[in-house]
Amino acid sequence: MQGLKYLLLMIFCTCFLVAKPIISVVNHDKVLNDFEIENNLTNKMLVYSIYKDIPKQDRELFRHIIKTKTHHAHLIKSELDELEAPEFLLYLAMIESHLSNKATSGAKAAGIWQFMPTTARNFGLRVDKFVDERRDPRASTEAAFAYLAFLKKNMGKWYLALMAYNCGEGRLKKAIAKTGSDDLEALMSSGNLPKGFIKKIIRYSYIATSSDVRKMLEFENKPMAFKRISVAPGTKLSSVAKSIGISVADLTNYNAHIKQGGAPLNGRYYFYIPEKKYSLFVANFNAKSKQKLSVPNENYQNYTVSAGDSLSSIAKQTGVSIKDLKIANNLKTDKILLNQTIKIPSSNVATLNVKKYIVKNGDTLAGISKMFSVNINDLVAINDIKDGKIVVGDNIDIP
Repeated sequence: MQGLKYLLLMIFCTCFLVAKPIISVVNHDKVLNDFEIENNLTNKMLVYSIYKDIPKQDRELFRHIIKTKTHHAHLIKSELDELEAPEFLLYLAMIESHLSNKATSGAKAAGIWQFMPTTARNFGLRVDKFVDERRDPRASTEAAFAYLAFLKKNMGKWYLALMAYNCGEGRLKKAIAKTGSDDLEALMSSGNLPKGFIKKIIRYSYIATSSDVRKMLEFENKPMAFKRISVAPGTKLSSVAKSIGISVADLTNYNAHIKQGGAPLNGRYYFYIPEKKYSLFVANFNAKSKQKLSVPNENYQNYTVSAGDSLSSIAKQTGVSIKDLKIANNLKTDKILLNQTIKIPSSNVATLNVKKYIVKNGDTLAGISKMFSVNINDLVAINDIKDGKIVVGDNIDIP
């Protein structure tokens, strides 16, 4: 076997030298360096074999995804450029979901980055019966970058971080121990790991070098821009859509993270609207519309019953039991009336708006505050942190 492997290496060396004028068009060394793959002969053979076997349908699919999901591609690419992070993180998302924030796997992974619920929550995304921020392109992208940075720090090399994202950090570490090496070619030939995922990302990196794809990734025709707006608890997507003159279906599509047609009732939340509609929103909604919720005292929020509301649906939206709603409103039955004011116990509601984060190895308060764009003093206060010290495994509340 060793003799055969040596013979194959010699043949590859000869072909590489003979074909140098052709192969030099594509910089294989750059691919190795970008992914931080050791630049040895076996790895060169591996990436070259991936390059020469790119199927036509992969090239077509790459272009199709960028063309049909331009907004998401542009958002991710812009974030990568700003962070000076490698472009192949975009290809990871393309492979995971075709850049669809509505994608859901059989294992319950969801969104562009195919986060599982627990991982999503660990990296600051809210996933509950009201909202699923895995389907918010911007929020999920920020969380994905934080997760990938965490994996990169733990695994040490980009190609290992990408493999861990796909199969799990624990499984990858076991495979490395079993193989006796973290070399890419050794891992992929060991049979201890799935190898299709990392091959696809490398394949996409080669596809992205073609001139027409590079032009697509420059986004000369900028996609429609969106503005994040703050809305009061209980605000309906339909009300905002009407105020800015677009269909409810369109606004719902722009806000796939909203699960029940409106903002949750546990504090202010956010929607996305087309940026060009922002002036209409300010004029027609903020200034003129009556907000459905007010806060008359520290114990309750008031909710005005709309057509189609029931005590059961209000309980489901707020996370307050029907029994507690009936007690708070002195109701004998479940019957409620249109435009009736329902008291929502706010002590119950307020606790739902806090995100949780589990401290990882290497985390600092400063790093967590930057990750979630919150003031470090707020983190210290809400978590009653003494001497600014945190330890791995701590549960940190993110206000």
